[in-house]
Amino acid sequence: MWFDPRTEEIDPLILSLPTDFSLVRVSPNGRYALLRRLDPTTRQTDVLLADLLQSGTTSILTSAAPPGLVGFAFSADGRRAVIGTAWSAGQPLQLLDLEQGGKLGEYGRPVRGTLVDWNSEKELAVFSLQHAETGFDVIVQPADGSAEGEALVRSRANDWAGRISPDGRMILFYSDRGGRRELYATTFPAAGVEWQLTRGGVGCQGHSWSADGGTIYYVDAANRLMSIAVERGEGIRFGDPREFLTLAGGVMDAQAVGDGRLLVIASSTTQTEASRADIRLVINWPALLRSKQ
Repeated sequence: MWFDPRTEEIDPLILSLPTDFSLVRVSPNGRYALLRRLDPTTRQTDVLLADLLQSGTTSILTSAAPPGLVGFAFSADGRRAVIGTAWSAGQPLQLLDLEQGGKLGEYGRPVRGTLVDWNSEKELAVFSLQHAETGFDVIVQPADGSAEGEALVRSRANDWAGRISPDGRMILFYSDRGGRRELYATTFPAAGVEWQLTRGGVGCQGHSWSADGGTIYYVDAANRLMSIAVERGEGIRFGDPREFLTLAGGVMDAQAVGDGRLLVIASSTTQTEASRADIRLVINWPALLRSKQ
C-alpha cells in the first residue's frame, strides 16, 4: 500500500512478478527496485530494474550470469546502484546511473565474491566469499577493486549477507555458528564487538535498517516480520526482538526506505495456484498497528 502524507490516504499498490525472483532491493528514496530472477530457458540470472512510480515497469539490465551469483545495492541517495557478478576469476562491479536512464558502466578493477551491500560515501563494497576452511566470510573491499578485500567477519561457521547501517558505522550479518541461522551485528568498516541479535532463528533474507538507524527489521524462522530497537548514546544497545507484522501467507522479505515506508514482500499464492507473487508497499504502519490494538 502507498500512504500519501499530504492527504493521509492509503492506496494499495500490488506489483505482480514471476515467483522465480530470488532477491529484491529497494532504493532508499523508494523510487526503484532491483530484482534477481532466474531465466527458466537460459538458466542464467536476469537483473530487473523496476520503477515503483510507474506501476512497477521493469527492464532487464543483464542476463549473462550463472544462477545465484549476482548481487546489487543502491547508493545512499538512491540515484546510483552497483551490480556484481561472482565469477571465480573476478569481474569489475557494474555502476548503474539511474538518472541517465539506467546506463551501465564498469566501476573499476575486478573484485571477487557475491556483492551484498555498498557504502557509496566510503566507496566500500561488502561481499560474501566462500573459503575452504571457514565457509562463507563477510569481506570488505574498495568498490573499484583498487585494493584486496579483507575479512570483516570470519569464523569456523558460515557468515554472510551483510547490511550496512545508514550512518556507515555498523553492519548486520547472518551466521550459523550456533547451529542455526541467526542475525548478528558488528562495527564497520573494521570489525569490533559482535552482538547476537536473535536466538529463535531467522529467515534467509529480509533484514534491513530504518532510515535513522533506530530500528532493525528482519524476518524470523516463522516468516514473521520482527523489529529490534537500537539505542545510541555513549555506546550502543540493542533491544529484544518484537513481533512487528504477521501475514497469513508469511512475510518473504521487508525493507525500509528513507521516508519511513516499508516494503513488505509476501506470497499471495499457494503451491498449487498460479505462479505469481505480490510486492506490497506498506506505509504508515505504526498507525495501522495501533488501529488493531
